Order: sequence, then structure tokens, then C-alpha cells
Amino acid sequence: MPRRLTGISSTFLLFLSFACLAFGQRDLGTITGTVTDPSGSAIASAKITANNDATGVASTSVTTDTGSYTIPAVQPGTYTISVEAAGFQKAVQKGVLVSPGVTTTASLALQVGNASQTIEVTAAAPLLQTESPAIGESLSSQQVAELPLGGQRTFTFLARLSPGVLPPENGARASLGGDFSANGVRSTGENNFLINGVDNNVNVIDFINQTSFVIGPSVDAIGDMQIISNGAGPEYGRAAGGVVDITIKSGTNQVHGTLFEVFQNTILDANRWENNLAGTPRDPFKQNQFGATLGGPLIKNKLFMFGDYQGTRIATAGGTIQNLGYGGFYTIPTPAERNGDFSALLGGSVGSQNGQTIAANQIYDPASTACVSGCSAGLTPAAGANPVYTRAAYAGNRIPTSQMDPAAYKLAQLYPNPNQPFAAAGGYPQNDYYVTTPGALNTDQGDGRVDYKLNDNNSIFGSMSWTNTAKSSIQPFPGALDGTNFNGTGETDLGRNGMISWTHIFSPTLVNEARVGFSRLVTSRTQANSTTDEFKALGIQGYDPTTSGNGGLPQISLGRYSTIGAQDWLPTKEY
Repeated sequence: MPRRLTGISSTFLLFLSFACLAFGQRDLGTITGTVTDPSGSAIASAKITANNDATGVASTSVTTDTGSYTIPAVQPGTYTISVEAAGFQKAVQKGVLVSPGVTTTASLALQVGNASQTIEVTAAAPLLQTESPAIGESLSSQQVAELPLGGQRTFTFLARLSPGVLPPENGARASLGGDFSANGVRSTGENNFLINGVDNNVNVIDFINQTSFVIGPSVDAIGDMQIISNGAGPEYGRAAGGVVDITIKSGTNQVHGTLFEVFQNTILDANRWENNLAGTPRDPFKQNQFGATLGGPLIKNKLFMFGDYQGTRIATAGGTIQNLGYGGFYTIPTPAERNGDFSALLGGSVGSQNGQTIAANQIYDPASTACVSGCSAGLTPAAGANPVYTRAAYAGNRIPTSQMDPAAYKLAQLYPNPNQPFAAAGGYPQNDYYVTTPGALNTDQGDGRVDYKLNDNNSIFGSMSWTNTAKSSIQPFPGALDGTNFNGTGETDLGRNGMISWTHIFSPTLVNEARVGFSRLVTSRTQANSTTDEFKALGIQGYDPTTSGNGGLPQISLGRYSTIGAQDWLPTKEY
């Protein structure tokens, strides 16, 4: 019995080893190929060395009896492959590009001669990738940093360079964050985002941070970006859509750094159609995105570090940038209506009842209700009768302020005056108020990575990424009127991601990678007046729901007029 348990345990550990290998290959690469002599016969026991041109880290292997070799779990980058075998000249192939999650083939033919002689092999990259059925695109750090990206330079927009990838469906909450549809699958929640091979997906259903990923590194910090739109291997899983796997840059034997500033401004923009219609000037728009990167060796050929910081500052108005500020046409009561005067709405006769002429839009006094027939006493219906009631119309269609609820009257006086002409049927206001309000975004973010090559068979690396985003908007209506939608007036997004990986190579065919990752997003939104007890301020009697962060008024719908108060789902906090 103990022997059987040992066998099961060994099988289980072996399974875990291969599972870890599959998991690790998502952001690491593999070099494979064959070594032959001039006649095309296989050369066994040839020594293969793959040297990373940037870091000097070397990985080795030996060919099998069939002349084949495999060097697994290598960092993406450009490599120089050298082959040595007794009785043959040394062969070197430079410029072998290894991409994350991709098996790269480098086969060499040796010439008979002295081992001290070296020949350089020139080979073009294959036109067809035969090692994997995946369809997609692999982008280098240079491509990621230099391909045109507008807005806030969000890396996910580059996924649209891959075949089968389209912009997201209308109304997708993560469209601002560069979400996409791969092969007809809906965007939100159906794509798989990875950073350094570990989970980077937003798992809250509302996506109120407007991205499907937790960490969106600066494009200047991305070493490689792999997009798989179809045919992803089983090691990815999770989603039916596309896969976006990014790796943070690692340090090299050379110290490299960058400083950058990306600037956008109002003077470079055209005015919005709505602004032109309302006769208002361009909304202010100022965006500064700035930062720095630095990478280099701590111990040459062995220990490397990389770090970066990026800040984004946006000041705008009117929703020019989605969820920053409010802008548009609203329908509000006229000054007369706020004081109970609805005489402008009173129309002509539309009939009569109980001897009274009924006018269009006539308002009746509820305090004047009287029973015409069918009542036993006062307004109480008589047994078995069908009572008929009547009310007196307000003179001139004007409601006396003495009959108005004090809290409602006080709230009505907070409305601004209309600033747009209207000519709606029946005299009702329609789109009589146009406003644009300021909005701002402040983001601070950074990444750090350390790589350590312990020996030929062991290497470790780890990374930490963080991002803090604060958004603010001024509500369209003053004070307790609020009038915001689900975007509210404040949003905070706190993203964190960390991982560490240890790779141990037992043999070219058996690799174990132990990797631990952590990913977390805390996101929240608040309404206007979130710290103000508006029930008390307005004198609203009865139940007062105000608690910490739950101030302001609830959503109040007013028929033809724009909604006031806070949106029903605010405040909200998700993680």
C-alpha cells in the first residue's frame, strides 16, 4: 500500500511539473531545431548554446541521437545560437528572435573541419509558423512604444492589429480601455489578459474602472506583447475571446533609460457639434502624460533590474473624455413653474364634465375634492354606489406656494435658469438648459522587475505593478439637485499585481516552473454631496437614510424633466 501511494504521488508531481511547464510557456519562449552534417545526417551529442544578446545569459542543450535539441523556458529576446561538435567547424547563427509563448526553430548544418574554425550561418525567419496553430500577432517593445496610439496610449488598442479582432460592441463599458471583440465573441469579460504570465483580469461584473484588465502598464515598460485571436493553447483557458499577454521589460547588461512627455491641448482640437449648436466654445482639454524608465545590470550576465513610472494628468470638461465632466442638453422647469405658475401650459377646452369645462393641461386643487353623488357622508362612498367626485381648478393654472411642500419648494429654487430657447408642443420646456462641467483624471503608476540567473538550470524573476487613478467630475445641476448618472462625481481605481517565478530545468524535456501571482482591483464611485445630509438640509421629514458616504438625494424622476438626485447604484465599491 505505501508503495502504491508513492507511485501516485510521483505521478501527481510529474503531472504538476508538466502543468507548470505549460503555464510558464505563456510568457517564455522555446528554441528548438536539428543539427546535421553536410550530407543531411543527424549529429548526436552536439553542444548547443543560446546566448541572450541583451543580457549575456546563456542556456545550453545537447542534441539527441536524431540530431534534435530543445532549449525550453528562455526569456523573450534576440539570441545568438552556437553549435559545437567533434570533427566539425563551430557554427553560429545570430539574430534568432524568441517571442513569448512561441517555439522558435533554429536548425544548423555543420561543415567538416577544425573546431577552432567558426562559420556564421545566415537564415531568414520562416514565413509560416508551423509549431503552433494559434492566430495572432507578436509585438516587440519597439513596436509597442512607437506604433500610433492616441488618447492615453492604452496598450490594448494594439490588439486590433491582429486578424479577427474588431472594436467592442456598442455600449461596452470597457471600450475606453481598448477592449475588443475577437472572432465575434463579445468583448466585456470574454478576453483573457495576462501580465508576466499571471492573471490580470478584472473580475467585478460592472467594470466601473472602464477596463477589462487590472494593470495597464506604460507602453514604454512593455517588453513584448502577444495577441492571440484564435487557436490559443490549453494553457491559456478562461475565456472564449482573445488573449493579450504582456511582459514587463527586464534589465540588460547595458544601462538604458528613457524620459518622455506626451502632450495634448485644446488648441489642437475642433469644437463639438453640441457646443456649436448651443453657441458655446470648445471645452478645455489638457493632457500630460509623462514618465521615465531605467534598466540595467546589478551583476553582469546574472542579475538585472528594471523600473518605470508614468503619470497622467487630464483636465477637461463636458465629457470630451468619457466619464470626465458632464455636458449636454437638459430639461428643467422655468422660473415661473418653480413658483407654481403653469399658466403658460394652459390650453383650450378639451371637453366638460359635471358641468365644468376642462382645459388642456389644467391643474386641479386636491384640497377642493368634493363628492357630487354616491357618497354617504363627506367623501365616503355609499354602500353599493359608484361615487362621482369633482375638484376645483387652480385659478390661472397657478398653484399657491402656501400649498407646496416646503422641502420640495426649497429644492425647486436650486434650479438654474434656462439658457436655451425652446418651442415644444403645448408650451412644455424641452432641452432648455445646456451645460458643460469640468472633469479631471490623475493617474500614478509604475512597475518593477528583477531577473536572476542562479546557474544553468535555475533562474528566478519577479515583478510588482501598481496603479492609482482618481477621477472627478462636477455635477450638471447645483447643490442637492445633482443630476449625475452612474459615473457619479468621483471614482477611485487601485490596481495591484505581483508575481514571482522559479524555473528549474531537469532536462530539455522536463522543466518545472513554480509561479505565484497576486492581482487585485479596488474600485469605487461616489455621488455628489456624498458627505452632506440633504434630507436634513432640505427639511425632508421621516426616514433619513444618510450614512457615511451615502449623503445627497436619491434618484428622483420628474416625467418630462431631467432626472435629479444621485443614480440608484451610488455609492458603490467593488473589489
